Amino acid sequence: MVSQLERTLRVNRLFDLYGPLLTERQRRAIYLYYSMDLSLGEIADRTNVTRQAIHDSLLREVASLEEVEDNLGFLERWERLRGLTGELRDCLGNEPVRSDSCREIVSRITDLNPLS
Repeated sequence: MVSQLERTLRVNRLFDLYGPLLTERQRRAIYLYYSMDLSLGEIADRTNVTRQAIHDSLLREVASLEEVEDNLGFLERWERLRGLTGELRDCLGNEPVRSDSCREIVSRITDLNPLS
């Protein structure tokens, strides 16, 4: 089971990658809920719509972000890249002779990271 924190982190990562594909209204709702941690009621008050409308909208918007990820897979690739970078960092401690070149590789991989 995924915790609320893990879900929030995933939505924020999806939003970082694919947010520009959403409308301004959709981006604002996701930002207020997942980044600013406002309640549905607080967002409803700010946007002059019902709490239920915000809830339904967030469900649709997150589903849209997940659908784009299913088709493009950039977040999955980023997570794999992050994992490989971590493995390479761990390896650095075991390879003192090649540590400078390994550090350079880590730096180059990190520069490729779209969410760093």
